[in-house]
Amino acid sequence: VPKSRLDPLGFLYAVSPDRLTKLGASFDYNAYKIPLVNVENVVFRGEVLGTIDNQFYGNVQPNLVANYKRNTADYVMGIDKYVYGVPLIAPEANTQTLVSGQILQNFIPGSSPELEGLTNPSGAKVNNVKTSFTLFLQNTSMEQRLTSEILCFYSDAGEWWFRPRAMYDVSDRIQAEIGGQFFIGHKNDLLGEYERKGMQEIYMQWKFEIL
Repeated sequence: VPKSRLDPLGFLYAVSPDRLTKLGASFDYNAYKIPLVNVENVVFRGEVLGTIDNQFYGNVQPNLVANYKRNTADYVMGIDKYVYGVPLIAPEANTQTLVSGQILQNFIPGSSPELEGLTNPSGAKVNNVKTSFTLFLQNTSMEQRLTSEILCFYSDAGEWWFRPRAMYDVSDRIQAEIGGQFFIGHKNDLLGEYERKGMQEIYMQWKFEIL
């Protein structure tokens, strides 16, 4: 903080560790069979977390402080299902696919972050509620030698993230991998910053195990 109003460029730094109190819980439940839809072995899972005095940054207050402490709440709900074979085409095929979806929401109860100009440490603007979704697909085939997957992320801030990749076991000691990462977002958002800094990538690599 500035030493005084007469000396705004002379800064006094008070370094002390921050303490965050977090309270949370999680659950998971394997539904062996869901009535009516006749779907078996579906896993439902979730987590909830409350944080006391989480720190944000924003407009400078009259006391010249620009950090704000707010209580926050977060939760995630997910559903996972393994699909064997290729439905309706080759149900007996030697392949399996993990289908995993999630919804994530972050809350700042009782605040007006738009008026305070709240941001996180990376400078991304913060809203009262942020909702995000993920979809993860992972397939193993060819007697589990080939693994291919894609992770998709979307948030109501207009952010997108795609991460496809495939891994093939050439032998017990050699693995080939090809993949990439693609970011889409506004310049003030975290993923938009990744896009702006040219962090998109397409790669190919070989892994060798010597011993």
